[in-house]
Amino acid sequence: MTHRQALQAARQLEDRQAFRAQRLIRKNDLPLFTGLRRTQIAELIKAGKFPKPIQIGERTVAWLESEVAAWQVTLIKAREQAR
Repeated sequence: MTHRQALQAARQLEDRQAFRAQRLIRKNDLPLFTGLRRTQIAELIKAGKFPKPIQIGERTVAWLESEVAAWQVTLIKAREQAR
């Protein structure tokens, strides 16, 4: 295997792993995941303080679980810094 082929194989593996790691949270499930009401989430999105949804269908949106989890981590870090 050449160096170029090895790099390509590594990139493909990374792409597959990244794809597997991405779960989607549907709009109706988001309040259970965050503890916020849908209106609160909409206000945070408008203010740029919450991840934007992705369009997965004509009338369906979802959020990447990893982005919502990262948002939760920022809240936890902010809490820790405030102490």
